[in-house]
Amino acid sequence: MSTRKARARLAAGLLLFGLAGLAGAARADVLDVLTANAWGHDLASDASCLNPHRFSLEDGGRRLVVTWDSEITDYEGQRRRSGGYEIVGEGETSLTLKLEGESRLGADGQPVTWVLELLPTGIYCWRTTEEPFGACTHPAMACPAPPSLS
Repeated sequence: MSTRKARARLAAGLLLFGLAGLAGAARADVLDVLTANAWGHDLASDASCLNPHRFSLEDGGRRLVVTWDSEITDYEGQRRRSGGYEIVGEGETSLTLKLEGESRLGADGQPVTWVLELLPTGIYCWRTTEEPFGACTHPAMACPAPPSLS
């Protein structure tokens, strides 16, 4: 099985597991959950919990910044440690975001707009606003706290 197919199956499984818990799950503010944790992508070697990312807010809560402990290779093959998003909407379990400097275009020829969907299982997924609810790309999980050195 190709890596791409394996990733798609894992993402679909994580999403279905997460969606099963949505009914009746206690809802926490998406921004509170995102900013309270370190996050890792299990399938991306340079962005796993060995190199976690954290979210922070800037510009009075209108900008979401993601910062990794060490550089990653982004979707354009560039090395970087951080990226910023304009927050354009907030739902009960999601944020709608515009990536600063986005080069990927939607069907309308404009830069894609992203939805970060927080699942009650402690996972978040990405999809574009053009993709249906339930699409799950690049899932990330909250990383366990590092062991105490004392």
